Amino acid sequence: MCIMKKLFVVVVCTALTGCANKNKDGSAEYAPSKEERARKEASKTQFETMKDPPISHETRVVAAQFAESQGNTANAIAQYREAVKEEPRDLQSMYRLAVLLTASREHTEAIEVWKRYAKLTKNSATAWSNLGFCYELSGQLDEAEKAYREGIKREPTNRICRINFGLMLARLDRRDEAAKQLETVLSPAEVQYNIASVYEQVGRKPEAREAYRQALKIDPEYRDAQLRLAALD
Repeated sequence: MCIMKKLFVVVVCTALTGCANKNKDGSAEYAPSKEERARKEASKTQFETMKDPPISHETRVVAAQFAESQGNTANAIAQYREAVKEEPRDLQSMYRLAVLLTASREHTEAIEVWKRYAKLTKNSATAWSNLGFCYELSGQLDEAEKAYREGIKREPTNRICRINFGLMLARLDRRDEAAKQLETVLSPAEVQYNIASVYEQVGRKPEAREAYRQALKIDPEYRDAQLRLAALD
């Protein structure tokens, strides 16, 4: 009877929990059962294959804004790209992405983003003006003029579009056309002042002086024109 009882205990131990093996010094060493080993392996596999939760659109936007505030333009662009990809109708992120791409001279992508932005804003004149300016920076002057004219057609009194187009025409030395665009939204003195500023920027000092004088002839109290002319003389 004694022998049968011991045999029964050994069988139960092996089936349920695994038995202790003997070390060389006679001490017991625990050996996990087959079931325990299987559970451990399954848990390990599940842990190792678990994926990180997806980053939310809001988190992308915050990360982009933070990177931009730190002057990390490349990271800001990358985060805004993802934000716009996740939410294609996010106008604010799309606008900032287009601005940063333009400033970084990534004109090809910037132009495409500005086109999408214009479409989402239902072809606002300001959006077309931004597209025109990007075209101008990329050297595509014919496309820039088309974009500016499209913006003006949609909103004839849009200040930004008229000024940007007028300044581009002044840079191309199309002074009369520039004045025509600028006088739609600026005073006569401001028109001459802006044309003078363009000439000054491109190094054409005689023309700049003449335009500043024209501004002061119209408005003798135009302080900015006085200062700029004095600096040139």
